[in-house]
This record gives sequence, C-alpha cells and structure tokens, in this order.
Amino acid sequence: SLAIAPEARRRGAGRELLRIVVDRFRDEGCTEWALSVKTDNLPALRLYEPLGLRVHHTATVLRLGWDQAHHLAREEGPYVARPITPAEDAALEASFGLLGGQLASMRGRSGRVQLALVDPRAPEETPVGLVCFDPAWINASPFRVVCSSLAPWLIDAVRAHAPPGEPTLGIVSEEEALTRALLAAGASVRFETLFLRGPLPPAEH
Repeated sequence: SLAIAPEARRRGAGRELLRIVVDRFRDEGCTEWALSVKTDNLPALRLYEPLGLRVHHTATVLRLGWDQAHHLAREEGPYVARPITPAEDAALEASFGLLGGQLASMRGRSGRVQLALVDPRAPEETPVGLVCFDPAWINASPFRVVCSSLAPWLIDAVRAHAPPGEPTLGIVSEEEALTRALLAAGASVRFETLFLRGPLPPAEH
C-alpha cells in the first residue's frame, strides 16, 4: 500500500516512494510490477502512467449474501474444492492470469485458505477455478472460474471456512461475465479498481 499524507501531496513524495519501490524490486530480480488503484483516483493514475504502468483490466469489489448465491446459475456437477499445493502454483498462476509468486505470497499470510475447484470426473485436468479466502475479512480474492456457472460451487466451498453468522461474502471479480452474474443474483458493488501492470522503469542515474 502506498499513501501520502494530505499536507505532503504534490511535492514529489509519491514519486520518491515509487522510486524506492522500483529499486527494491529491481534488486530482487523483478522485471515488471503491478498495482491496483480505485477508478476515480485520478492523481494516482497521473503518477503511475509516466512510470510505464498501463491498465490491464478492471476489478469489481462486490458483496454477496450467502442466500443470494442460490440465484446464480449452477453448472451441473459435482465439482470438488481441494487445497492448492505449492507444486502447482506456477501452472495455476499461468492458467488463471495471476502474477508469478502471487499464490506463494498469499499462502504466507496467516489464516488464508487457498482452494482449487476440480471436476472429480476428470481429476487429471487443469482445475476449473481457484480462490484465496481471508476468513478474517470474509473476502475472496483472487476468485477465478472458467465460467460463471461454476461460481456457486466455489462459493459453497468458501462458506465452509467462513465464521458462523456472517451474512455476506466479499468477492473481487475480474471477469465481466462473472460480475454480471453476481449482480443479477443481487450482489452490491462496493467499488471498482483498475489493475495496472508494466515493465519496471529503467534505473535513474
């Protein structure tokens, strides 16, 4: 997270912090970087764009009642959710468009639940969905399915790990079809973010 105190804005503090971040990323061997920003944060977008960051996609943060999930179209099953193993991180990240190392980074955060959705009739096939769930915030991100009608199966799996009595689930949707399906089921939009991605800018001399 990057935040600048109001009284320090427009004085180069944000650009200097980003320079430090870029230097550290480069020292770790990174060649690209990515971040999320709210769609209405124009000052931040003006700060990021000269550094080579470009909009990759839009993410919608929604709140869905567990009862509303029953209104989602459901693919005929059964489908089964199982834990994601470190050995399959790279393949899943490539398959679902995640950043390299993203699953390992999230796995290191206390309490996170990582699940892959699979078709038990074809156990050797690539999983058809994945989710990283934070029970403390009742939030699912990333939440990926190859088609929106698989979302109910993944939501069912997440609910088994949610604290009892919590009426809603937060879902970060990065696919238009999934967002439309969740809205049609009654989910509410909390906010939208732009996911920016690009090569690390060259070192300053």
